[in-house]
Amino acid sequence: MKRIFLTIALAIITTFSFSAKPHIANVRVNAENSTIKWIGSKVASSHEGNVNIQKGMLMIDHGTLVGGQFSIDMTSISNTDMEGRKKERLEGHLKSDDFFDVEQFPLATITIINAVKEKGGGNSYKVVASLTIKGITNPVAFDANVAIDGLNFLAT
Repeated sequence: MKRIFLTIALAIITTFSFSAKPHIANVRVNAENSTIKWIGSKVASSHEGNVNIQKGMLMIDHGTLVGGQFSIDMTSISNTDMEGRKKERLEGHLKSDDFFDVEQFPLATITIINAVKEKGGGNSYKVVASLTIKGITNPVAFDANVAIDGLNFLAT
């Protein structure tokens, strides 16, 4: 009888100890099918475009976003709201040392430090991250919508 009770007690303790530990899966981002959209504005107007992800990884704990890191290919920055010579000039200016200096700093990184799922918000998260551009790191915070289905996800 003592042996059965001890076996049951150990089984319960083992179950609780495993369920209390996080199960973090590192999910690689499909860089070919992923894009970062940017918007830049000034007093009188704004422009928008894309920049490619070189590589990325999200950390998922039991279906919840908890962290991640992305390398952004700054040499791929492109403008999508203009054409011709104006588009080429803006892209050249963004790549120059006046802005992103992509020759010296071809990669930017963003590291998700904390992601908190909003209560009752469905797929809404408050994300705190570190953004490094041109070797300078600053904290950033933003809202994200992350739909997670197993190890497949869609984020905006």
